[in-house]
Amino acid sequence: MAILGPDGKPITKPGALLNPRTGETIREGYDVVGKEEDKPENKTREEIEEHMRTDPFLKTWENNYNENKERGLLEKGAPGIQFFYKKDKLKNIPAFFVAAGPSLEKNIQELKRVKDHGLIICADVILYRLMDEGIEPDIVVTIDPSDTIQKFWRGVNTKNIYLFAPTTAYPGNLEMWDGKIFLFNQLDQHPFKGKYLLDLTKPTKNYGYLYNKLFVGATMLQIAFLFRCNPMCFIGADFSFSDGKAYCKGFLERKIWTDEHPEGTPEYYKKIEDLKKDEAKPQLMYTKKDGTKIGTLRVYDLYMRVFIGMLNEIIMKNPGQIIYNCTEGGMWDLHPMMPLKEAVDKFCNDDHVIWEKLLFQPWKKLPKKKKKGRNKAH
Repeated sequence: MAILGPDGKPITKPGALLNPRTGETIREGYDVVGKEEDKPENKTREEIEEHMRTDPFLKTWENNYNENKERGLLEKGAPGIQFFYKKDKLKNIPAFFVAAGPSLEKNIQELKRVKDHGLIICADVILYRLMDEGIEPDIVVTIDPSDTIQKFWRGVNTKNIYLFAPTTAYPGNLEMWDGKIFLFNQLDQHPFKGKYLLDLTKPTKNYGYLYNKLFVGATMLQIAFLFRCNPMCFIGADFSFSDGKAYCKGFLERKIWTDEHPEGTPEYYKKIEDLKKDEAKPQLMYTKKDGTKIGTLRVYDLYMRVFIGMLNEIIMKNPGQIIYNCTEGGMWDLHPMMPLKEAVDKFCNDDHVIWEKLLFQPWKKLPKKKKKGRNKAH
């Protein structure tokens, strides 16, 4: 099964990276390792669909959606992301995307200067870190269907922060959020899973749709494209290890946060030490354009390829779109780079007062218009 590039020509290896302007292959992908019979093209349609039917996510999504409906939580997320369709309310506003990579510690302080001059969109797992530094993001994005993500919100005041979440999110996550919520329905490119989600979310079809593309960063990118933000600047997007770490400060501590073994107990510290030992054991070595090698995990490599593919598609469809990698570390090196300080100096000069001015009023219910009719004779 050939994988075609934008020029209609086959890509020589799956996962190859393309020049977003010309569609030419810039770097070959990794060789695909695995048994011949495991490749999707060698499975029958029935086998693939049976696999999708037993996908645990499908049942979790269904249970979450139905419970959200029963608890009235879907109404809490109205009017959904369709509120932003064709409104261009945030067009050409600079957007800063924050992920949990270890390089975030190099430049997190610069984000304080973005507030009210640009849009700060962060992944759910990094909210605690921004708030620890006194940086309140405008939007938090989550796609997690379980309650584990609450570890990264615990003790955080979310009253003035806007949550973008799928209608299939875990009910408890929506209940504990104090700020405004915009819900969306998830789509999937697999025929069976896509149809399943469409059928499941029919009651909220007017909320709008975003694709499920494996990780929250891909959803953040779709939201910014929906807003038509420009430029787009990315921070903490390492997709790899940096200085022997895989995450930013405090991530592992939040990850193991449980009531069973709270901070201060011997079990807590043992768990932390075990995680740190395994934190930066590379599964792949990635060679950057300058020839240096950097360790990463297979899942990070997959995420980066999905992410870069989406960025390239945005650039090809919108030649005026400006994108800067402001991570200052990691293995992503195929798009223009700029230190975050320089990006903030360059793009954050206007006062946008984003939420209060552009978004707060429009979702209030307006008085119903009187129906026009013929005047009755007197």
